[in-house]
Amino acid sequence: MITARNRVLFVDGLINLFLGGALLCFEVAADWFGVPLTDTAFYRTILGGVLFGIGIALVWECVRSDSPLVGLGIGGERITVAKRQPAPSNRRRRS
Repeated sequence: MITARNRVLFVDGLINLFLGGALLCFEVAADWFGVPLTDTAFYRTILGGVLFGIGIALVWECVRSDSPLVGLGIGGERITVAKRQPAPSNRRRRS
């Protein structure tokens, strides 16, 4: 079922994917967005990667929004934390 929420998530995700991809592929896009110009492409690459990742997450959320606890929102965070197993201790006990 397509709801208004799904449409907004999908459109926002596509915009983020487009902007992130533009920053990752084209130096001119960095100038358009006001990213600091340096000798390396560090800032452009970081911002592009973050926007691209957010776009993937939004599109994924739109596709998977059938259950009420999806993603890493407050409800999804609780489920993720509850499933983690404690790391084994490497310390030796003193006798």
